[in-house]
Amino acid sequence: MRVSDTALSGYAYAANFGWVHFGNGAPANGHTYSNTSATDYGVNLSADGRMSGYAYAANIGWINFEQTRGLPRIDLLNGSISGNTNVTITGTFPNQTWATSAAGFDRGIDALSTLADRNPIIDHIQVNGCRRYGIIAIGGMVLNSSASPNGETGIYLQIGCILNSTSRTNGSDGFSALGSTVTNCSAISNAMDGISGGDVITNTTSSRNGGDGISATNTSITSCTTNSNKGNGISANSSVLSGSVAVSNRGNGVSASDSSVTNCTIRFNASGGAGAVDLNAPNAVIAFTRYGTGITTGSTLTGIR
Repeated sequence: MRVSDTALSGYAYAANFGWVHFGNGAPANGHTYSNTSATDYGVNLSADGRMSGYAYAANIGWINFEQTRGLPRIDLLNGSISGNTNVTITGTFPNQTWATSAAGFDRGIDALSTLADRNPIIDHIQVNGCRRYGIIAIGGMVLNSSASPNGETGIYLQIGCILNSTSRTNGSDGFSALGSTVTNCSAISNAMDGISGGDVITNTTSSRNGGDGISATNTSITSCTTNSNKGNGISANSSVLSGSVAVSNRGNGVSASDSSVTNCTIRFNASGGAGAVDLNAPNAVIAFTRYGTGITTGSTLTGIR
């Protein structure tokens, strides 16, 4: 699909609709589609990024881009895709609640459908106000981008790379990374986990989320910081955790199963759990942990401060 100053053209694919045609790029009057005939139809773009007019999909027929309810919009100045969903946080840590008021379109960028669009490079994009996902893709790369706020997950990537990106104030997870690498990213004030899944998570911060800061299985977690999350700082299963910090989380600092935990700092966490501390390693010290355990584990621990 192409975007000009006044109109859209070309095709985009949606899993439930098939190919959607946004116009042929040659409006009869030279600048905008009239949308009065089958030979002069398409989606127009106003100077402030509002989309109007009609697209066509063979499987479902005409799709109306209107400015009464859906309010679709593209910001051509800063690479922003904006919908009309709001996510509101009330209360203060650890008693925040998240409420989503859904409106507008479902997904900002959807690359989960056909082989042709499964490995996009999504770079310098801002996505906000979507009913569900800000960005969702089966593969590829998400670079230098942000998702805030969206009704469900901010950035969802099955297999690929997420780099230098932020996911904030979304109605579910900040990042759902599955088999992806997450590097130099921030997950802040999302309703559930800051980061869920991931193959390798490095130099990433997760704070003030409604679930765990990082929740991962079979993952390498290095030089990460989690603080002030409502759940555990880091929940790790069959993972390798090193050089990371878990501070002031409402659950356990680190909850690790069948994992290696090395040279980490776990302090000031306030779990309400009653489990015993099982260190399984010499010289492991948990400092300033209140109301429960800093670490719950059946794992190998080394150099914990």
